[in-house]
Amino acid sequence: METTTNINLLPELRQIVESVFSIMLSIQVEPVEADWTPATDRVTSTIQIGGSWRGVVVMEATRNQCCEYAAAMLGSPAPTAVTDDVRDAMGELVNMVGGNLKCTLAQGARLSLPFVIDGGDYRVRYPANASIQRQAFESANGRFWVSTVSLPS
Repeated sequence: METTTNINLLPELRQIVESVFSIMLSIQVEPVEADWTPATDRVTSTIQIGGSWRGVVVMEATRNQCCEYAAAMLGSPAPTAVTDDVRDAMGELVNMVGGNLKCTLAQGARLSLPFVIDGGDYRVRYPANASIQRQAFESANGRFWVSTVSLPS
């Protein structure tokens, strides 16, 4: 696969997200066309990929969705608020997506530890020449987004 910042990662991303959610959570998701909108009740999990392709994988879902995902992952009742278990589950989900995506990129790619942000009262500023590819997914418990941000070398 190419190692430039302008490669289209969406086909791989769609397949990886569908597979991770199906295998790890027994939740069926499908990619949909939808505009991304900011929200204050969102949990954002990120992981960085380094190597010849440098970038970030970002997963964004509502707090309620994240509680449901944690319950499915842990086989327990859904918490009523974002807890350490919920944050850990969201970190693990983005880690699995990032790890699988890393395998489609050039050899030698490395993953950072995941970061999880609870709430939407923040702004992220990427370099002007970063390439953002964002995909909405729909499941029985709502819409969420997964993005890749290709950073310049």
